[in-house]
Amino acid sequence: LGYGGQCVSPDSVITTPSGGKPICKCSIGDLVLSHDGKFHRVSNVFHRQYTGEMDILKVNGRPRLYCTPEHPVLSYSRGDCSLRLRAPWPINEEGPVWREASEIKRGSYSFLPRPCFPVGSPEQLPFLDIKRRAYRLISPDRDFCRLVGYYLSEGYVWKDQGSSVGFCFHKKETIYIEEVRDLLRRLFSLESRVVVQGNRARIKVHSKGLAILLGQYFGAGAANKHFPDDWCSLPMDLKADALATLWYGDGSKSTGIFLWASISKHLYSQVSLWLMELGIPHGCRISPAKGNHKETYFIRIGELGAIEKMNSIVPNMRIDKSIKQGRHRTVSITETYMVTSIKPVGVQNYKGEVWNLEVDDSHSYCVNGVAMHNCFPKDLHSLTHIENPMPEHLKRLPLAIQVTDEHILVKLHEAVVNYHLEPVSILGLSYKPGVPYTEMSKGLRLAELLSKWHLGSPSSFTRVVRCWDPMAKPEFPEGVLSGSLEECLTGARLAVITTPWPEFEQAPWHLMAEPNVLDCWGMLQSTQGLHYTRFGDTFREVYV
Repeated sequence: LGYGGQCVSPDSVITTPSGGKPICKCSIGDLVLSHDGKFHRVSNVFHRQYTGEMDILKVNGRPRLYCTPEHPVLSYSRGDCSLRLRAPWPINEEGPVWREASEIKRGSYSFLPRPCFPVGSPEQLPFLDIKRRAYRLISPDRDFCRLVGYYLSEGYVWKDQGSSVGFCFHKKETIYIEEVRDLLRRLFSLESRVVVQGNRARIKVHSKGLAILLGQYFGAGAANKHFPDDWCSLPMDLKADALATLWYGDGSKSTGIFLWASISKHLYSQVSLWLMELGIPHGCRISPAKGNHKETYFIRIGELGAIEKMNSIVPNMRIDKSIKQGRHRTVSITETYMVTSIKPVGVQNYKGEVWNLEVDDSHSYCVNGVAMHNCFPKDLHSLTHIENPMPEHLKRLPLAIQVTDEHILVKLHEAVVNYHLEPVSILGLSYKPGVPYTEMSKGLRLAELLSKWHLGSPSSFTRVVRCWDPMAKPEFPEGVLSGSLEECLTGARLAVITTPWPEFEQAPWHLMAEPNVLDCWGMLQSTQGLHYTRFGDTFREVYV
């Protein structure tokens, strides 16, 4: 039936293994970065016409994000405070939480996952050896990665001649000039010459095979340069080699920070991803096109730990100036996330297309420096979000859904009460597996009804009901929400499965005082040793 909920504007940039990609160009089967740091498959792409308010969020150094107000964002808030991060920055034990975009306040932090690229062997690239009149395959080893870094930063292909490659340096950068010439000899047996004009030194090498190789696989023209898509699987030491020579060409150091700039949007997004994988926090900035200047993308590294790592990668550009340990910073990094400030910058009335993705397993994707959840109920409820005017034959649908839901809940409540057993363990509080949301959750509503059925203090509620969910953590009286599945089941006399999480298939039922299980989904394959009851197909059909 499609989506009727959370969406973003069509120009929002999704993070893929090869860099950024507008969401409107994403397709089923694409891999996108999720909040767990892994790349998951897009199982569906949704877009629709939308008229209403769009929240505008700004992450430090990233383009503004336009999204519907209810779209969940992975974030952390410590209230009204400085947007700058201090070391160590405070965070609660549970870590970041999914929060609707409309709830993001100043003083919040965005958590962008560090990518976990699968390590593999990228495709060997063909080099046409004119002297031998044959192709030979080039593997991305350390020497080739360093040459590629120099090409992406300072290299070019002469289009008018079509058989020459050049590299341009300052005449005093003799170390880099000699390294490039040495790499050309070792890798391709090519001799080059250096032409000095003023302060500029050009390395020129005539080779049609090299021009085709570099131009075809790494881009010709500064705005089109990039790493091949499958180079994301390179080992981190080879990525560091490529980034080192890339930085020697287009990077700089100034006032205790490292800077890098490019007019290639593709290369910029790849470099940012690789830096995150290497554990190097950084800020980003986009300078808009103006006059003869094209849109330029900047990466800034100024955090103390990041500078130490960069010093090991680019020893020829070391920053030896001492840096105050407690200096303020706007970006930090953990083992799993890059953390930076996020703030709301306004609300805009919007009319046009909006887009969303369904992502396998993780149900999330990263867009414009923000990890966002794709979750929205794909059932009859989504029809009630269709833009007005609603067709005449569907106008009674919202009321019908509400009545049906209440009827199912009453029947479920009656079934639990008829057991006359306590405590009751409610397994599942999210409305479906894989998400943290309790909207339309039968488990949460059942817990609330049981608390009304057993009138008394919060402590008596605790004796009657225990709840557990792998992701959803709603507010309950102390002791109701268990810390683990084992804790929830220990001593229980009745367990009710209200959300079909796969964890429940192998639950430790032996910890229960009496192994009575009421399964609302019929999900258990093995029921040996259990007093097992399936609630019924009617509940399942409407709940899906």
